[in-house]
Amino acid sequence: MNQGRFNFAEDSRVMSAVDQLRDRNAPSVIDGEGVVKRSQAAFGGGNAAHSTWKMGSLYLTEKKLVFFQGNNRLFDIPLDCIYGVRVLERDWIPGRLVKQLCIIKNSGDRKRKFYVWSRKPEEWKEAIERCPQ
Repeated sequence: MNQGRFNFAEDSRVMSAVDQLRDRNAPSVIDGEGVVKRSQAAFGGGNAAHSTWKMGSLYLTEKKLVFFQGNNRLFDIPLDCIYGVRVLERDWIPGRLVKQLCIIKNSGDRKRKFYVWSRKPEEWKEAIERCPQ
């Protein structure tokens, strides 16, 4: 074991100044709903031919999943419209597979997939599935 080395991605006891500021400024309520979980994340917009990843913040409230980039709300999915959540490995950085959340939204007769990268995607999957719908 190397003493004096920290893995910020894994050791939640040690936070950078940027993470502390981000955490302090994060809302605890969105649209009147308490925030259950929040994290820095990247949302995979675009399509297979032209992927565009957008960095931002992912929030799980009591009733929905919300992604913000700055003050812009890029998506807002009511939990009762989520058809399924999976963790899978996909390209994020060309030539490198990383674990991502695949959130499947049921929109009546069609389903839409949202791909989100976040630290510990398995924990996000479990948190989404635990929320009452």
